Amino acid sequence: ERISCQPHHQPGISSTSAFVGNFGKEETVIRRAVFCVVACALLVGVAGQAVASEDTESRLRALEEQLRAQEQEITQLRGALAEQQAESVSIESEIDQYFSKAGNDADLQAGWAQKLHFTSADKAFHLKVGGRVILDYTFTDPNSKFENVHSMASDYTQMFGFRQARMYMAGDIYKNTFFKIEFDLVDDTSYNDIENSQDIYIGLKNIPVIGHLRFGNQKEPFSLEAQTPFRFLSFMERAMAVNAFAPGRNVGIMAYDTTLDGTLWWGIGIFNMGDGLEPAKTGNNIPARVAWAPIMDEDALLQVGISYAFHDDSSYGIMVQPENNMAGASFSTGSFTAKANHRFGIEVAGRFGPFHFAGEWIWSMYDKASTGGKRNDVTLSGGYLQGGWFITGEPRGFENGAWSRTAPNENFYDGNGGMGAFEVVARFSYIDLKDKIIQGDQAYCFTLGLNWYWNPNTRFMFNYVYVNHDEVGGNSDISGGTSNQFLFRLQIDW
Repeated sequence: ERISCQPHHQPGISSTSAFVGNFGKEETVIRRAVFCVVACALLVGVAGQAVASEDTESRLRALEEQLRAQEQEITQLRGALAEQQAESVSIESEIDQYFSKAGNDADLQAGWAQKLHFTSADKAFHLKVGGRVILDYTFTDPNSKFENVHSMASDYTQMFGFRQARMYMAGDIYKNTFFKIEFDLVDDTSYNDIENSQDIYIGLKNIPVIGHLRFGNQKEPFSLEAQTPFRFLSFMERAMAVNAFAPGRNVGIMAYDTTLDGTLWWGIGIFNMGDGLEPAKTGNNIPARVAWAPIMDEDALLQVGISYAFHDDSSYGIMVQPENNMAGASFSTGSFTAKANHRFGIEVAGRFGPFHFAGEWIWSMYDKASTGGKRNDVTLSGGYLQGGWFITGEPRGFENGAWSRTAPNENFYDGNGGMGAFEVVARFSYIDLKDKIIQGDQAYCFTLGLNWYWNPNTRFMFNYVYVNHDEVGGNSDISGGTSNQFLFRLQIDW
């Protein structure tokens, strides 16, 4: 609204009155003007305060949103950091577990399972350290004929002697390679003489189709009793025919395996013609054995087997002791030559509860044998039949086609009144070293035995052996006499 300050003159009014009147009007106008100015100022101030208030609230809201965004970012960063820390802890834990496992796997844990052994946690490494001590005492009573034929028999009527004193180390490395090295402080054929290398070999296992390959000095695959470890025999010595005709240890290569749930064992190899670690002779030496158990469970076992060996050496000769290494006697063929030698053996073994039996017969055939200027094909032979009974009820151990360790139901003197295990055994064995131009000996032995197992690793053995030297040098008119032998043994192995 416009306010005019110009004076207005109206007719009929004096100048003073007019002045006064005009002054009053001007005052009113001034007041109004001041009021308007003040009102405008107030309006401007209020508007400014409103604008300022709105700007502050906007800024506050912006700051709050920024803080919330920062808080969310901080929360996300904290979450990511926690995940990274957790992942780092997990990685560290896995690393620790890995190295811990690696360290544990590399460590060998000691144990005892009828022998001292050390095994890694992952089963990749297995080491066995063991040995055996076998101490014998023999008392013999030969008659005069026996002493006349066997001049040394009277020198061995009473005698202590170490039959074996062996130490060995064997094991598996990297799950597929195995080895063994074994030495005997006692010669196998001469008491108290220091010799004598036994098993020295390396091998591979888990080979497709083949199973196992073994390289080195080892037993040739032939005969049930020859394959049975000496410390697990029911008698103090192997039967004469096995010692005469079954090959022993030799250097060579053998493939073998146990298949069909453990019921079929087979082995075949090629070996030197020499004995053990002696220099090899030229020629071929190829033995093989197959044994099958149509019945095999905890209570019953029946196994049959065959063995064959081919030699094309030129020089031969057999000498065997009468199932007592301290007898001071032996049966022999003398030396002869032949174009080749074929050995063939059959075997049967069984176990029914605490009863067990076994039998073998071996033929040794020589092509074009020659001695004393005569030549002919000859066949020598021999075998045994044996049986046993564990009075205390234990079944005889059997594994991989051969007899194995037997553990008594109760150990002797174990603090609980245990008496150990008792086994009675009997065997008849026969050998015929005479045929055509080969005029060797004929003999048979009858053995009764008692075995007392103190624990799985220790036993006491007694054998009574009746020896009959039926024919001497192929002459049926000459008897070599008889001998009664009483043998005692204390044995421990680990």
